[in-house]
Amino acid sequence: MIHSNPTRHFRVTGSLGTTRPPKMPPAPRRRAHTLWPMHTHTTDAPVVLDRREGPYGEVVLRRHGELLQIIANGCFLMDTSDGRSERLLVDAARDALDDRPAPALLIGGLGVGFSLAHAAADPRWGRITVVEREAAII
Repeated sequence: MIHSNPTRHFRVTGSLGTTRPPKMPPAPRRRAHTLWPMHTHTTDAPVVLDRREGPYGEVVLRRHGELLQIIANGCFLMDTSDGRSERLLVDAARDALDDRPAPALLIGGLGVGFSLAHAAADPRWGRITVVEREAAII
């Protein structure tokens, strides 16, 4: 069943009432070097650099070739291969604002720091706050 939603064009609910995103057409194929310019293909196994237990489970920092990876409870979260989407999100937030002087920015999750570094390099932000629930990430 399709329902309207003011924040999205539509949503799809299953038979149990759970919400899932609608099926989207596949993204156009692009060459890997245009998506991840810093990524180097390696056949080496990832090396665990640090492993911490926290109130939300296990967080692991690993190195895979030249990349650093963050794994939470066995689920890959992010790596240092690009960071383009994080920078674009900060820019989109800035561009959506009016001309108020020194606006504040709230970043949900430090991750590998791409969003914070990009925002800190932009003098328009008056205050930048990062909320990170995992002490091991900080």
